[in-house]
Amino acid sequence: MRRRFLGRAGGTVKVVARLSCVSVLTALGVAGLPLEAFAQAGASGLEAPPRGRCTADGSIKLCAAGLFALRFYGADGTLRSLAASLDKEADYLPWRLEGRRQGNGFAHLGDIDFRLKTEGTPRWKDFSSWHAKRPVRVLPAEGNVLRQDEITPSLGAGFPLRVRRVWRLAGQGLVLEFSVANPGRQSVQVGGMGFPLVFGNDFTDETLDEAHKHEVFGHVITQDPRVWIAGLSDEGGAGSYVAAAMKELDNPDPQEVAKLEQFATKTVVGQLQVASGPTEGGVRKSLFYYDPVPFPAYYNAAENWKTWASWSRQKAADIGRAYNYPHVAIVHWVLYRLARNHKGLVQQHDAGWYLHKAAITMTAMMQQAPYYTQYGLMEGDVFVEILKDLKRENLTAEAQTIESLMKKRETVWKGQRYPYGSEMAWDSTGQPEVYAWLRYFGDTAQAEETRDAILAYDPALPSWGYNGNARRYWDFLYAGKIARIERQIHHYGSALNAVPLFSAFQAQSTDFYMLRVAYGGLMGALTNIDPQGFGSAAFHSAPDVMRFDAYSGDYGMGFYGHAIATQVDVVKHPEFGWQAFGGLLHEEGDGSVTITPKDSARSRIFVADAGVFLTLESGKFESIHYNLASQDMDVTLAPAETWTPTARLRGEYPAGAPAHVYGVSPAVPKVRDAWEVPLHTTATVLHLHAMTP
Repeated sequence: MRRRFLGRAGGTVKVVARLSCVSVLTALGVAGLPLEAFAQAGASGLEAPPRGRCTADGSIKLCAAGLFALRFYGADGTLRSLAASLDKEADYLPWRLEGRRQGNGFAHLGDIDFRLKTEGTPRWKDFSSWHAKRPVRVLPAEGNVLRQDEITPSLGAGFPLRVRRVWRLAGQGLVLEFSVANPGRQSVQVGGMGFPLVFGNDFTDETLDEAHKHEVFGHVITQDPRVWIAGLSDEGGAGSYVAAAMKELDNPDPQEVAKLEQFATKTVVGQLQVASGPTEGGVRKSLFYYDPVPFPAYYNAAENWKTWASWSRQKAADIGRAYNYPHVAIVHWVLYRLARNHKGLVQQHDAGWYLHKAAITMTAMMQQAPYYTQYGLMEGDVFVEILKDLKRENLTAEAQTIESLMKKRETVWKGQRYPYGSEMAWDSTGQPEVYAWLRYFGDTAQAEETRDAILAYDPALPSWGYNGNARRYWDFLYAGKIARIERQIHHYGSALNAVPLFSAFQAQSTDFYMLRVAYGGLMGALTNIDPQGFGSAAFHSAPDVMRFDAYSGDYGMGFYGHAIATQVDVVKHPEFGWQAFGGLLHEEGDGSVTITPKDSARSRIFVADAGVFLTLESGKFESIHYNLASQDMDVTLAPAETWTPTARLRGEYPAGAPAHVYGVSPAVPKVRDAWEVPLHTTATVLHLHAMTP
């Protein structure tokens, strides 16, 4: 930011931050927890005064302000505590660390930094209110102003401007406002001005920089009249945690996994999902709801809470919507895979506990929410993966029950002329699960019918926006910040529909058009992620906006599609020769090729000429060398990590009975349909030799 302030009375600029807070996302499962509160151990027990009043407690000024209870530090006027007014233990600032954060060098909410130079001086100078703490001059406060200060003295000697800081209420929001004026005759050029936003993150004992390194959930929407968005269900509310879970599937981080496990065991089981009893496994529609009687001051009065979307507590607790069940099943299934295939990542339960929870979610859906199971469900193809894992674990009874339940659904689709419907006739999100079950049960003709429907609305075009973009118009209404009907660019349907197209291509690997469409949708999901890691629900294509939506909304469903399908596809095109979608390919002099994966997982490689799909449940591919003449391969695996001492490699033949299969040397054991390969501190090389089945 650059400003020039001219003259004795010249120029005032105001910098304003509006603060609002509170969500159920990381609620830690305390019984009776109010819907706008977090639980935090070790928080201060200071009591705030009645709403609308401020009192003093030594050097601390206590104010009750709408949704907040605030604590200002008297000497410098910064905000040291920002608690939910109905639960003083739920603090959004690192109040419980305040004993360590006194004195110079600790920033607080209300501090500010400047970089500036005055007219005629060549060098920039830096000024800060927190590098060296100095007292401020308190100014009178009245009306909606909680506190205001002349903070110029805190910025040190030689600071040429005058800065006033105001804390005030604006409806349900808390506003922090800085007014900057130039009282002198010389112009002042401001090269930088900013204030640190110091929050308590997810209430772990760590620095802000440490938290940002492994942040899982990101910034949280605290309330919206479409209650599911803040309430963790439907696609608009579940997208954040589905994306967080799927990121860990192929790229686990121990600290992120710990957060995911805490979320699963404290927020999902027992709150979002029924933990026990006759409806065990049922998934509620939303943890957030509209009930102004017990919470008269909570809901933003500027919003319209009178539509069907502002569910009551009773409606939010309903477990009859099948679309919510795959979201929860994904969390359990990912934690099962992490516990089963890695060492020490998952701490609170063993792999079997999470796989059982995933299976219970499926059976509960059929018992408690049967109506919508007549349609394909977003991310419903995860159910196929859960069933396969139940079989690999020899959990025969559970596997047979689930397979029988899913067969009933598939039988309905098999008998339909158009077997790919969804809740809305125009949807483009039910087809992937329908296709997956039709393929699983061997109904190829109807699977191909579903595939062709996908290709009818999902094109290959020389345009980032439309290449692999499953047609979608209406989900901004249900999950976007800008709520309207509009062509959505890379809504989650793009990556979801890529999943069956990859499967279809592997079964018919000369259809390069299908591969192009699949890869367009797969990669489109990544373009929604900004440099800070925020994943937008979709891009607004209308010319009056032309930017990504500010809500993540249902983005996680698309990231699920990306994460479960991302792969390298090695093909020999009749016109372009050898190609590697998702990797680098080098042709050797003897006609063999070396492929280096560059996709986001480096755990799946399909070699079309050999008809084999190589997948890793743990470990990473560094490269594959493929000999066209012998069809043998040399597979190089990345070195071990602390939590991944063993790679699990599986070879599958998607086109059906293969002309040859692969053996591995040196010999390694095969466990649950996968070769278990010990990894080392350096790369591990396996030789895969083609042999007669």
